[in-house]
Amino acid sequence: MAGGLEFGALPTLWNRLDELDPADQRAALLRRTAQFCEVAGLDIDRVRAWSVARAVETVVWNAEIGMIEETHRPVWIAETLARFS
Repeated sequence: MAGGLEFGALPTLWNRLDELDPADQRAALLRRTAQFCEVAGLDIDRVRAWSVARAVETVVWNAEIGMIEETHRPVWIAETLARFS
């Protein structure tokens, strides 16, 4: 798979999730997404769309190879970006 620059945003969003504000992690992820897009000059809607697609793809790949325990992070990111943006 390949896409525009927005295609590559997902690792930036999911790295260091443990450092998100524990009081409201969803809002913190959305702020991180907006800040990243602003600094990088990326379209936020495209970043969210690509990140949701790639996170779901990661869940499928992990399930196919039996890494079910590794699905929490990408599911949470996909849900947060799709539902709360």
